[in-house]
Amino acid sequence: MKSNILSEVKKDGYIHTKKSLKQRTVERVKRKKVKYQKETARAGKIPDSIHGIPIVEMEFKVPPLNERKQTRNQFKRVRNAFLKHIAENCDKELKGMGLTESQMQTVKKGKSPAGYNVHHKLPIYGGGKNEFSNFILMPIPPHDDLHHKIIDPQLKGIREGEARLVKIPFPKEMVFVAPKSKEETIVKADKLESVIGGNSEKDKNSKKKKKKKNGKKSWDNVRARAVSMQKSR
Repeated sequence: MKSNILSEVKKDGYIHTKKSLKQRTVERVKRKKVKYQKETARAGKIPDSIHGIPIVEMEFKVPPLNERKQTRNQFKRVRNAFLKHIAENCDKELKGMGLTESQMQTVKKGKSPAGYNVHHKLPIYGGGKNEFSNFILMPIPPHDDLHHKIIDPQLKGIREGEARLVKIPFPKEMVFVAPKSKEETIVKADKLESVIGGNSEKDKNSKKKKKKKNGKKSWDNVRARAVSMQKSR
């Protein structure tokens, strides 16, 4: 039975041979190399801006672990002071971001409203400090895009104490205001054009109805003339 099974396996081309440690190591290195090439290629395709935030190249240096922990522990106290500061000085920007009155009251108390996050423009992991100029209050979805789509792909393999030039979304503002989307401007332009040129759907439908009415009237006139001619004969 064993010989038959082996022969069938050989016929199909599936000969199971145990690879040596050297072969497995070489293949593992090749896989890592391919993966690294894909990641670096993806990191190289970085746009000039994301969500209206300009992307700037700057040094990203990983501080020691103890220093990073200390900075994170201090962040909560400084974040509360930052939120109170923007509540007093950035009322217009906060309302422009879409905050309700209840959310504004939350910010005045030094707390982040639900769905929003205080973001380090230069992350703590890259040497960022707990300074107001390095903070921005923004919604969570675009905040996550800054990390996952722009920053994180450039940090593969970086170690403590290592410095690297990294492209980072770095807004000047302390409150995020989303740019108007292209779709909104296109829709508004189409509406404006339809009002000026009279090419709206209502106008088109009314013209079609008028044509149908005119067609019916002309056809009724033709039939009436034919009937009158038959009577005269």
